[in-house]
Amino acid sequence: MAKFVNSSGDEINADVVLWSGSHFGYGHDLTLNDDALKFKELIIISDNSAVIAPIIDGEIIYSGVVNNWTVTNMAFKYNQASKLLHIDNCRWTNSSNNQGTTVTKVIGRY
Repeated sequence: MAKFVNSSGDEINADVVLWSGSHFGYGHDLTLNDDALKFKELIIISDNSAVIAPIIDGEIIYSGVVNNWTVTNMAFKYNQASKLLHIDNCRWTNSSNNQGTTVTKVIGRY
């Protein structure tokens, strides 16, 4: 992806880490350090996979990814005032078996 720079060569609208840590479960309550709705998408790093969630009309859209023969799905609730992002998710290993995931990073992309 092309990077936008100013006349000094400084990157403009670089990706921003909104949260980092390690949280395991089927549900994750993460307090972001900036407003998620000012970005065009969120990149959620979970179990060495990246789920990209577009933000359309002020809503974080349900998303998922297929990786290493598993499927990860994520649904979102976001409180803009408190910057609390709630993620409901699981990783499906087959049609009858799922498990929680470990979220390690949320990145905002302009």
